[in-house]
Amino acid sequence: MYDQQLLKIQESPEMIPTGEIPRSLKVVVDRNLVDKLSPGTRVTITGIYTVAENKFISQKIGTGQMKTPYMLTLGLEIETFGTRKYEARFTQEDREKFHEMSKNPMIV
Repeated sequence: MYDQQLLKIQESPEMIPTGEIPRSLKVVVDRNLVDKLSPGTRVTITGIYTVAENKFISQKIGTGQMKTPYMLTLGLEIETFGTRKYEARFTQEDREKFHEMSKNPMIV
């Protein structure tokens, strides 16, 4: 078992066109990235965008599946007063593993 946290992030207000509603996304952080953020913190997240399938039962339509998008966080950059503080850095060994994984045809 290890620590895990579910966050909901939202677009920066200055990036949203006038009259539009900000989009949001669920983000999963784990291990050393848990409890690094507080509400309102500006952050840049590096991660894997994926979809979870949730089964549901409805009296009207029966049984079905709903797909919920989320991001599994690999690293994050916290913005502090206009500068960014990087929280998780990838080692050269990590980069080599990512490069090897990118060549695997079983990983989509």
